Amino acid sequence: MDKRYQVFVSSTFEDLREERAAAIGALLQIDCFPAGMELFPAADDDSLTLIRSVIDDSDYYLIILGGRYGTIENATGKSYTHLEYDYAQSAGKPTITLLHSNPGTLPADKTEGTDAGRKRFDDFRSELRKKNCRHWGDRGELTAAVFTGVQHLKKTRPGVGWIKSTDATDDKLKDELLRVRREMDSLNAELEQARRRNPPAGTEELEHGLDPTSIVITFRSGEAVTCEVT
Repeated sequence: MDKRYQVFVSSTFEDLREERAAAIGALLQIDCFPAGMELFPAADDDSLTLIRSVIDDSDYYLIILGGRYGTIENATGKSYTHLEYDYAQSAGKPTITLLHSNPGTLPADKTEGTDAGRKRFDDFRSELRKKNCRHWGDRGELTAAVFTGVQHLKKTRPGVGWIKSTDATDDKLKDELLRVRREMDSLNAELEQARRRNPPAGTEELEHGLDPTSIVITFRSGEAVTCEVT
């Protein structure tokens, strides 16, 4: 049965536009449905609620970290990317983590410009490195990491996935329906043959179910009961 998986793509946005596009293109090539912040232009509480629901519906979670920590959400002091990651982990989503191999070589406009921002970035990167991660230095390496990461999860942690409605019927149910149909056809054929048979010889004069029958019963005190059937 042909099954496709939904992958939530998480990252900072402005500095990783080209990398996100490459990752999404790679997912489409391996018959996955990408989902991510392109669907949610505003970064606010309402969009976070919607993002969490999309993560819930996704089979896998893919995070790409370049050189920026990202926009901070006031209530938590964490970036929206960090909040997405935290939620995916709490939801138990199988995760593919892709880290830039050398963020110190990135241009200034693709890195954090303040000491506080760099501190948050370094801490987040260290948190991501505690689990299995892959490194990339250019879009080619990023694309290859997406391919291998998703294929690995398909084999080791297959998700629910999506299937065409025409393929949704279970094979066992199909077999059972076919068996019942064949049995009904056989019984209908036997019934038709029985209807066509002539009655046995000598039974023509026997009473039929719809013929009238009368019963006379006489009661007399102190005498035996007599019964007459006509």
